[in-house]
Order: sequence, then C-alpha cells, then structure tokens
Amino acid sequence: MIESGKPAEVEPGAVENDIQTAPPASIILPSYLAIAKRNPADAELVQALDELRSGRKSKIQIIEALAAAHPHIRIEGLSSPLQRRISRWPIFGYALRLLRAIARLPIVLQHQQQFETYVMAQQQLIADYLNERIVTVLNARQEAMLSPIELSATFADTVNSVMMFSEALVDLSAQQEALQVHVQKLQSQQEQSETRLHADLVALTEALSVMQRQLDALRRAHDATVAAQREFLIQEQRVIVETQRVAIGDLREELLGLASEQEAKRSELLADVRHLRSLIEIVTSADGGPIASSKLDRK
Repeated sequence: MIESGKPAEVEPGAVENDIQTAPPASIILPSYLAIAKRNPADAELVQALDELRSGRKSKIQIIEALAAAHPHIRIEGLSSPLQRRISRWPIFGYALRLLRAIARLPIVLQHQQQFETYVMAQQQLIADYLNERIVTVLNARQEAMLSPIELSATFADTVNSVMMFSEALVDLSAQQEALQVHVQKLQSQQEQSETRLHADLVALTEALSVMQRQLDALRRAHDATVAAQREFLIQEQRVIVETQRVAIGDLREELLGLASEQEAKRSELLADVRHLRSLIEIVTSADGGPIASSKLDRK
C-alpha cells in the first residue's frame, strides 16, 4: 500500500477507513517502518499516543505529517501535499477541515454504534464468564471438596479476571464518552459553520446585489454618454453639411455673377468691335479705296 515514488493502487477511501478503525499502536509502528524505514523513538511514540488520546490530532493527520517529512513516499488514499497545505490556511483551511469532518460524521456515528454494540457484547461476555466461573467453582467444590485456601485462590483469580474485564470496560466507556463528546463538538461546529456560511452567503448576496446595481448605473451612464456623443456628432455633421451647402451655394452664386459679368463684358467687347469695324469701313469708304485702308492698317 506504500511505495517509494509510486502510489499504491487501492480502493479510494479504504486506507482512511482502515486507519480510523485500527488501534493506535498498530498504526504508528507500521507507519514509521513503512514511511521512515525505522522504528519510532520513544519520545515520538509517546507524543503520537498523547496527541491521539488528547484529540489534538487524528491518525490520518499523524500519518500525513510523517509523509510530509518524507516527500519521496507517496500513499494512495491520503490527501495530496497541496490539499494538506490548503488545509493549514487560516480561514479556508479550517472550513475545509470542518467540511471534511462533517462529511465523515456518518462514519463516526457508525463507529459509535459499532462501539456500543461491542461494549454490550463485552458486558455479556463478562457476565457469561462470571456465571461460568461461579458454576465451575461450585461444581469443583462439590466434586473435589476443595480446601478453603484453594477455593480462595480460585476465587481470587476470578476476582482478578473480573477486575481486568472491569478496567477494560471502564476504558471502553471512557473512550465512548470521549467519542460522544467529539461527536457533540462536531455537531456544534457544524451548526456554527452553517450559521457562519449562511451569514457569509447573505453578505455575499448583498454585495453582489450592490455590485449589480452599480454596474447597472454605470451601464446606464455609459449608454447615456454614448447617446449624447452620438447626438453631438450627428448635430456637428449636420452643421458641417449645412455650412458646406451654404458655402457651395454662395460660391455658385459668385460664379454665376462672375459668369454674368464676363458675358456682359464680352457683349460690350463685341459691340465695341462691331462699332470699330463700322468706323473702319466708313473711313475706308471715305478715303476712296484700298490704299487708304492699307495705310490705316499700317497706322
């Protein structure tokens, strides 16, 4: 399940379930042997057991910390180094760990039910064992007539066995109480997280509404500005066109006036030319011939 540089192929979630249900000692020692290639030091073993018993860390977190110290070892089924770094972030990491714990809450409840069933079975075994031992002792006393010393020794063994089972039952009860406290704490954290998430969602919704209103206002202002600029450009183009039209009309009128003046001057010039020719003809006729005309041409 653990290899150097290559993840083992196991069913997703199987490693975590196996680790959570296994005893602490059966997880810590093999984990050090498989990941660190050595046995844990006494201080490391004591610290790991103390963190497990106090609830500061889970078995998964201890193995993840050990795997982080040996990055060349990859364990399929555990969270990636990126997920572990994200889970250590101040706010988002806490929310991620809380959601992960909430997701595992059904498994924790299932383990609690299994634990309760196991405790009841152990109690029944203790009761059956006591009944069997008492019946055995009574039968043996009746058959062999044991001496008071032997009977006391047998009874002392029975009492010792009962005490051992009682201590085991007390430990199991303490673990059950710790598990119930942990479940209640998870439920309280879940309620607080849901309240906080609801408040954050409400605040985020309000912020999005404000941003949407601001965007709508900016969009309306932008549309109004674009419309005003478009209207201004249209008006300016109209003024330019009208100005050009007036200027072209004035220029056309000036050209027509100049053409009229030129035509008038041309008419006057033609009239002068005709008058001059008539005078020349008169002079020519008066002098009596072409000679006078030629003289006039020389002049």
